[in-house]
Amino acid sequence: MLPQLDFSYYTSQIFWLVICLCILVVVMKNRFVPKMNAIIKRREETIAAGDIKLASLENEQGELNRKIVEINRNIALETTNMLNEVDLKYQKLLSEQLNNLKRNHEKVVRQLRTKYTEDIKAIAELEADKINLLSEFALQKLSCDGRRI
Repeated sequence: MLPQLDFSYYTSQIFWLVICLCILVVVMKNRFVPKMNAIIKRREETIAAGDIKLASLENEQGELNRKIVEINRNIALETTNMLNEVDLKYQKLLSEQLNNLKRNHEKVVRQLRTKYTEDIKAIAELEADKINLLSEFALQKLSCDGRRI
């Protein structure tokens, strides 16, 4: 028969099994469990501290986000106001320049009209003189030919 199946050894093996298990339980209870409890407690404290810090950081983030939104709104308003002011200044400047250009244009047009009117009068006088000369010449020519008009 096989020795591991012999019932006479069972009682001593059970006895030593119980003794070893008891020693293992006592050692675990006195050494490892307190260390594990300390580790778990520190972990829970660290997690709780982290949660508290996370909550305060979330509050700070909310406040900073509100401040950022307010600052962006103020910047948008200031930018809009500045753009409106610049637009008004440029519109005023452009209208002034346009008015100056209109005045200069009207002045130049008046000068050109005056000059062209004078030139037309001078040309008309020259042409009238030419016509008079031609008519006199024609009259002389006709009177020389013996014909009278």
